[in-house]
Amino acid sequence: AMGTGTFLHTIIERVAEQVAAREGEGAVPGAVHDLAKRLVGFELQMNPYAVAELRATDLVRDKQATPPRDGLRFYVTNTLDDPYEEITQLGSSFGAISRSRRRANEVKAKTPVTVVIGNPPYKELAVGDGGWVEHGGREHGQRARPILEDYFAEGGGRFKAKLKNLYVYFWRWATWKVWETTPQFGDVHRGVVCFISTAGYLTGPAFTAMREHLRRHASEGWIVDLTPEGQT
Repeated sequence: AMGTGTFLHTIIERVAEQVAAREGEGAVPGAVHDLAKRLVGFELQMNPYAVAELRATDLVRDKQATPPRDGLRFYVTNTLDDPYEEITQLGSSFGAISRSRRRANEVKAKTPVTVVIGNPPYKELAVGDGGWVEHGGREHGQRARPILEDYFAEGGGRFKAKLKNLYVYFWRWATWKVWETTPQFGDVHRGVVCFISTAGYLTGPAFTAMREHLRRHASEGWIVDLTPEGQT
């Protein structure tokens, strides 16, 4: 849910600043080029996707870096869709969207990811909007259970509707991707999930199993309270 790409653009700026301070301005183009090959962005809507790609490409060039030969890895896709589904080839007018979804699924299913960062959408009672996370799918020809079930507490049936929220779907997808899929270091999963989201999951009774799941997989959890008054 990268929107117009603000998080990814800030990451590019941050890397450029740190490399310049540590190694000098001459090292910035190479570092930004290398970074651009490793950045991935998913966006459901075409207009913000186009803005994000254009802005990021301009920013990479502004740092005197060359964009990747095959372009930035920004894709038009629904993050929550089944990563293992076969993408039907659309007609010539929509062929680019078909290719984008196929490449996005390659990232979702097989590419090691060490950081997922963003501001996921919030929508209560989002029953049916969770895609593969909510409904499961088919993995390697076998029926796969919905990974959202890991957030269901035993005997907590009356609270399940509270978990059917878009930001919860994104939390579950991100933790699955970073901590539970392809190991990045031998058989060890290491990575960071960093989201701006509502704080309801921190104390609400519906989120007991979600909190337990986060504690089980994370070595550290940092909660930064961003209040409307600007206090932290």
